[in-house]
Amino acid sequence: MIPLTSQPYFVLAVIALLFVSLYLELAKPSIAFLLATVLLLLGKAISAQDVLQGLSNESVISIALLILITAGFSSNYN
Repeated sequence: MIPLTSQPYFVLAVIALLFVSLYLELAKPSIAFLLATVLLLLGKAISAQDVLQGLSNESVISIALLILITAGFSSNYN
């Protein structure tokens, strides 16, 4: 667990690494965001309940379904 006084710096460092990873295309965006989430979970900056509540939002589920439908169309009609 990261001490409470240095937790903001830890979060800023994770966000900076995420931006660098996305800008330099070091990994796929989904992998980069997953890694950032895992780092924040391990550093106790966010809780597992917060992550699950964020994923249970209707808009997140709708976007995931649209991505799956688009992938299905592109593989069948490409």
